[in-house]
Amino acid sequence: LALIAALLFEYLAVPLPLSDMRTPEVYRTIARDNGGAPVLQLPVSWRNSFQFIPQSFTSLPDSVNTVVMFEQFYQTTHQGPIVSGNTSRNPEFTFTYFLQAPIIRSIVALQEGRTLSAEQIAYDRSIAAEALRFFGFKYIVLHPPLVGGPVEDYVRAVFPVEPVAADPALSAYRITAPTAVQLLTID
Repeated sequence: LALIAALLFEYLAVPLPLSDMRTPEVYRTIARDNGGAPVLQLPVSWRNSFQFIPQSFTSLPDSVNTVVMFEQFYQTTHQGPIVSGNTSRNPEFTFTYFLQAPIIRSIVALQEGRTLSAEQIAYDRSIAAEALRFFGFKYIVLHPPLVGGPVEDYVRAVFPVEPVAADPALSAYRITAPTAVQLLTID
C-alpha cells in the first residue's frame, strides 16, 4: 500500500494543466482570404534538438515559449506556411539563413530587446516590397508580448499594412502590396 501511495503521489498532477485550444477567429478570417499564402506570425523562433533561437526566449516566461507552439497549431487553420518551427535535427546554416535574412533579422533583434537605428528601419522599408515578394506573406499576426510594443511599431513603419479585426490579445495586419511573383530565380 505504501508503494502504491508513493507511486500515485509521484504521478499526481494537480491542478491538471490545461490549454485553451480554440483557434482565434482572426485565423479563420485569414484562411478564407489567404489562399494558402505564407503568414508571418510574430514572435518568430526556431527550435531543434540542440538550441532555441532567439536564445533570449529561453529566459522569458513559459507563456512566451508556448505562444510559438500555438502559432504552429494555428497554422492548421490558416493553412499557409510559416517562418517559425521545430525540427529534430537540422544543419546550422538553416538557422543562420533566417537570422541573416533582411527584415527577419531586424524582427529578431527587436524581439530580443535590441533597438534598431533609423537608418536600419529606412533600409528595411526600402527593401520591404522585395522581401514580401520573396517570402510571399499576405498577413502578419502579432501575439503577446509583442502586441503594442516595438515590434508592432516596426511592422507599421516598414510594411504596407492595414489592420484586420483580431481577438483582443492579438494584432493582425493584411499586407496591401505587393503582387505575387509567378517565377522567382535565385542566383
